[in-house]
Amino acid sequence: MKQIILKLWLTFHLFVYVNSEQRKKIYELNIPQPGELGTGYDDGSLTSSDHITTVHNVNRTLDNEHEEVSPVNDYGEEYQSDLEAEDSYTDMDQLDSGSFEDDVLRYFSEDADSSAREVFDFLSSINRQRSLVGRCTVYGTVCNCSNLGLTEVPDNLPVTITTLLLYNNSLATLVNNTFTRYPRLTNLVLSKNQIKKMELGCFNGLEKLLHLNLRFCNLSMSPGSFKTGVFSPLKSLRILILNKNAKDSDVVKEYPDQALADLKNLEALFIDGLKNKTFGLGFLNMTRLRNLTLAGFTQGFCKLQGLTQETFVNLAQIVSLNISDCSMQGQFMSSLTFASLPNLQVLDLSYNPQLNLIHFQEIACGFRNSNLTHLYVNAIEGRFNEGVKITSNMVKCLPKSLKSIEARTNGFYYIDVGVFETLPETIESIDVSDNRFVFGKYLENLVQLKNLRVLKLNGGTFVYNLPRNYPKDQQRDYVSRNSSEYLVLPLPPKLKHLEMNIASLNYVMSKFQINASNSLENLFLNLNYFPRLKGPVTGLSHIKKFMLRDCSIETIDAKFFNNFPTLETLDLGYNELKSYFITENRKIFKSLHMLKTLDITNNRITRFDFDIFYGLFSLKNLLLNNNELDQFNISIDNMFNLSVLNLSYNQLGRLPDRLRKQIDLRNVSIDLADNPIRCDCKNLDFLKWMAKSKAFDKSFYNYFCVYADGSIKAVTDGYEREIQVLIAECAHNYTLFLAVLGATLLVIVVVVSAVVYRYRWKIRYMYYAAYLRFSNRNSPASSKAFVYDVFISYSSEDDTFVTEEVVTELRKRNLKLHVHGRDFVAGAYIASNILTAVKESRRTLVVLTRNLLGSKWCDYELQMANMEAVDTGRPVLVFLLKDAISNREMGSDLLNHIRNNTYIQYPTNSSGQDGDAMTVFWDKLAHDLKY
Repeated sequence: MKQIILKLWLTFHLFVYVNSEQRKKIYELNIPQPGELGTGYDDGSLTSSDHITTVHNVNRTLDNEHEEVSPVNDYGEEYQSDLEAEDSYTDMDQLDSGSFEDDVLRYFSEDADSSAREVFDFLSSINRQRSLVGRCTVYGTVCNCSNLGLTEVPDNLPVTITTLLLYNNSLATLVNNTFTRYPRLTNLVLSKNQIKKMELGCFNGLEKLLHLNLRFCNLSMSPGSFKTGVFSPLKSLRILILNKNAKDSDVVKEYPDQALADLKNLEALFIDGLKNKTFGLGFLNMTRLRNLTLAGFTQGFCKLQGLTQETFVNLAQIVSLNISDCSMQGQFMSSLTFASLPNLQVLDLSYNPQLNLIHFQEIACGFRNSNLTHLYVNAIEGRFNEGVKITSNMVKCLPKSLKSIEARTNGFYYIDVGVFETLPETIESIDVSDNRFVFGKYLENLVQLKNLRVLKLNGGTFVYNLPRNYPKDQQRDYVSRNSSEYLVLPLPPKLKHLEMNIASLNYVMSKFQINASNSLENLFLNLNYFPRLKGPVTGLSHIKKFMLRDCSIETIDAKFFNNFPTLETLDLGYNELKSYFITENRKIFKSLHMLKTLDITNNRITRFDFDIFYGLFSLKNLLLNNNELDQFNISIDNMFNLSVLNLSYNQLGRLPDRLRKQIDLRNVSIDLADNPIRCDCKNLDFLKWMAKSKAFDKSFYNYFCVYADGSIKAVTDGYEREIQVLIAECAHNYTLFLAVLGATLLVIVVVVSAVVYRYRWKIRYMYYAAYLRFSNRNSPASSKAFVYDVFISYSSEDDTFVTEEVVTELRKRNLKLHVHGRDFVAGAYIASNILTAVKESRRTLVVLTRNLLGSKWCDYELQMANMEAVDTGRPVLVFLLKDAISNREMGSDLLNHIRNNTYIQYPTNSSGQDGDAMTVFWDKLAHDLKY
């Protein structure tokens, strides 16, 4: 739709505004020659042809069902008057003179495409040339003098202008030679003035004019308003807009055929439809006229009521005729009305609710032999009828050349047997949206539409007033019958595009089968209710685009998409998947190897499983914006073709380093706009990556910084300032961090060292005890009895005394001895030998001499024996005090061990004791050691 407007805008200030809800009807004025019309199917955007697109207001009040047109019809639906309708929309002519380019850009901003960019580039370039002439604004060769209250056309404008906009002024008379100063004009907009008189010669000098807009100028459609010859200078005129002029107050109304007869190059004429009037002989001269629009409601004043065989007799040349919203009533329509239009290809009879299908089938027989290719019969039945069944009689007279038919909003509920086979075989597109079709066996006959490529069964979005009266009685002869046959939906063999948006489909999408011979590529099921996608759905082996937008989907079974091998676009936006991707750890997309675009926007998703997108080898566009993602740790390893990743409007503060590397490796374009990007030292690496990576649009439009104190600031310099500030700030913090870390480590080392020193012997004992247990865990279990009675610990300097006296005497008394050094296992650690000796001996005898006080290993043996005693709870240590050593020499630790264990003083020769005393000594020592 917008492409059509854009194509004409720069050359002509068109007569109607079309907003995002597609409120009005636009006809492209480049009407093709017969045979050039075509139908678009690839994206489903064209409803009729590549050249002519019809779109209607969604907020309508309908139905004139009295013979006399009145404000309220017999259904109680109130009409807006034509003037009220005029105020209910914004004409493109109404662009503010002070911000002309801003208004146009705002108009096209919602859906900017390549054509819109051309407009933007054009306005950007001419804005630099903007200047004021009087109160008019000049943009290059475009001059805007609209909304200034002018009473005459300015005569001081640049002579080089090609477009002159004089919308909404107070011009009352166009005098002779008004525009001779501007011979280069190709576009002239005079709409919404008070022009009551156009003098002969007023258009002198405009031989190059292509487009003239005189809409809503208060011109009377009486014979005197359009003098013969007034348009004669306009030799090149292609488009003339005269509608919204024929008010009901005009007593005498006629089509100004004699004045228009001079426009031999005119291709498109927009004019009001006059009741019971014919198009006069002057129209025979307009041999290039192709498009005639008489439409009413917001487009013009049209009160035709009826048409006769003579109405269009002088317009055999026209290709497109729009008589929608013209208050036509079926009983006043001649069946031969259109018989005089042999070249007619496009006919729009829509929004004439009193036309009725019963009368339409008679009218259709009048053009059955024509070359009609596109037919629009939307809302030709009263809105509140009880329902209409389509019969073969209604379609039997449709011309064999028909390619496209629109019949929305007619209350259809059933299609009779034979209808599909009666329809012309040339039918390629059918739109019967906003009807009341019930589920029935007639669907089995869809396969008979062998050339059908587009089928639209959408619900309705029109808004109507409530009814005040009951509709006329109608008998419905359809009775629903259940069938035991398993449902297989037979789609037409060439059908490429199927729409069932807003169709009140409230189902779990369970097992469903479609005939395998279909060619369906695009399936649109938006704005229905499918809380669960269960499946399997089979038969869609050629599907490329699957639209499930705003269907309240909550769960998707793991194998649901297994039967869509060719799917390229999947839209799951605006659903309720929320936490589904967390609770269901399933690779639901693993079979979609051909998928190129995946849209899961607006689902309030918080997180994805790491490999949720496994299998999407061909994916190019991943759209996850407008969710609630607070982290995005997913793998794109298998997405070799990924080029667009949209994560805008989420709750992401950063991206994982692994994902960043993958993004740079694949040259992915990423959008993180409107996310709470953290600007702190912890996130400095991420900010640097954003500023450096080619993945981002360096304008960083709508990007923000979220600071530690919770404040938010818009980014205007690509994060450069934030990065520089953080580098300095974080460097200081790094030095402080190292100092604190060093001090902390020092404290820890000191504390640990003190603890280790305090419990050093316990730690050693536990280590070697564990070591011995580990070394011996595969050895046969030993007896609980000790291997030795005594382990003798002594200094090597006392070896003579120990071996000649201690060992000899104790062995005489049958004690098994383990002597330090002599009985150690060769090759084993000394520490390990000592601990083994201590653990395998009932007692450890420490021969205490001054030499022992300086022995490192003797001290170690002493400590291990003490730890053994503590660990096992048995007495281990026995001290033989050979030398007389003072308490000061022994030290507190050794003295403490002696006091807490058994000790015996060795007798000396000076004591005067004889050999018997020594025998008693050795006997007592042996006894103490053994028991």
